[in-house]
Amino acid sequence: MARESASEVHRFYCTKCGGAGIPIMRPKDRKRPKRHLKKLYCTICREDTNHIELSPTGTYTYEDFLNDFKKERFK
Repeated sequence: MARESASEVHRFYCTKCGGAGIPIMRPKDRKRPKRHLKKLYCTICREDTNHIELSPTGTYTYEDFLNDFKKERFK
């Protein structure tokens, strides 16, 4: 019988260009707050920028990020 995975994939999106960042595996029991920012290297901007973290079980969705990005709430 296979063990249940104790981690999940969190996706990151650059707040400067809106591009997708590199996903990271996070433990399921360590929750991040809504609209959590993390400084990561953006492969599109080619510099360290803030990225917003989206978890598969979180309430903040990709559509929410797109709305905030279009309204320039990250500047």
